Amino acid sequence: MDPAEFAARLRAAGFDEATVKAIVWECIRAPSLFESEEVRQAPYWRRMAMITDLGQRQSLARRRGEVTADVATYRELFGEDPQTLQFEPNALSVRRAMRRTPEHVAAVVRELRDTLRKETPRDQSTRIINGQPDAATVANRAQREQAESNFEAGLRERFTETEYAAYLLYESRAAFFLRNNLDGLLLTQQEFDTIVTIMADSRSFSRDLANYTEPLTAALGEQRYAELAQATFGNDRANLIVSRLDLPFTTAITLQSIQDDISARERTLTRDRSLSSDAKTAQQAALAVEARTRLAAALSTEGYELYLAYAASWMNSLLQAEAGLQPGG
Repeated sequence: MDPAEFAARLRAAGFDEATVKAIVWECIRAPSLFESEEVRQAPYWRRMAMITDLGQRQSLARRRGEVTADVATYRELFGEDPQTLQFEPNALSVRRAMRRTPEHVAAVVRELRDTLRKETPRDQSTRIINGQPDAATVANRAQREQAESNFEAGLRERFTETEYAAYLLYESRAAFFLRNNLDGLLLTQQEFDTIVTIMADSRSFSRDLANYTEPLTAALGEQRYAELAQATFGNDRANLIVSRLDLPFTTAITLQSIQDDISARERTLTRDRSLSSDAKTAQQAALAVEARTRLAAALSTEGYELYLAYAASWMNSLLQAEAGLQPGG
């Protein structure tokens, strides 16, 4: 990306100069951290720590008056140092601008969400008596439902059709979830827009996703919907490993199927009262061997080692059983 060309495109799109400078500076600065050769050559588990360390070193260099490459690029483009940037609009407004949220739409959403917080009962606990929620729990649920209904009604009352569409794409709960919680799954803009439009009435993305299976599958296709479900409900660390190693996201689904199968068989084994303790331990050890074999077949050597180190907590009891059967275990 050419910074000068990007700045020109931002201005043409209507961004004010302060916002243009703030966005372009972040776009100049970020590659020097996230795409540096030092970070690329580091093993996956060290990269975030190295990015933090590199950022601190660059910051110290700028404080000493050194002209780093990113600062030189910014100076050439704007004729000043990035340290002179005043975030007016502030950083939150810059992020909204990057999402193309009209400021008056964002202001209404903030106002209505503030009202929603005030109307929602603080007591979120659930008390069950004789298998049924007690009167206080029922009343709290009803109050939360009413607050949510008031929020939705307020949006539809105060927004035009175009403004409400902008809210769905950039400020709705579905949009927020997709921007912040899809570990490893990269959506196209068309997929993003489609999902948030279909799930316009959703109040909790992860809780409600299953209710939209049919329209989402029709719009995205079975495979892409399966990947969306994996990114939402699956082993998030496994999803990230697959993403960082540039593997097809279907690999995450394969890993999840292995985890679900082995875990289900372990639960059945644990509940089997007909087996002795030694017999259960032996079968758990066999499950550990099977799990490791299947995982190794699905991943590279590096990916397999990363998975065992960061995403295999569900295997702990199996690995302990296997270790107990080893000589000296």
